[in-house]
Amino acid sequence: MTYTSPPVHNLCMTGAVRTMEKCPVCKGKFQGEPLRCPECKTAPRRYYLDLWWKGERHRIFTGRDNYALDSWERASRLLTTIRESIDRGSSQSTNARLWAGITCS
Repeated sequence: MTYTSPPVHNLCMTGAVRTMEKCPVCKGKFQGEPLRCPECKTAPRRYYLDLWWKGERHRIFTGRDNYALDSWERASRLLTTIRESIDRGSSQSTNARLWAGITCS
């Protein structure tokens, strides 16, 4: 899989929920939000966050609780939490730094 430079949005950090899996039925790619196989309508079993912060790529496979990102909802919620924490610049952004080696300025 080839990645180009991250898309620019008006967020302090861009990111997406992704999976490394292929559909177990047809071996096709998962697409859309939430990720589903367009042919079989199956969902992945594992997800990860693909984050871009200050020109660097970070991938996060578990939540703060060290549980795997095993649902779209869990992964999406973690992405939103990290973004909000960084946007606020609060002391909670320390958690985001621990998750992805991100430093806030």
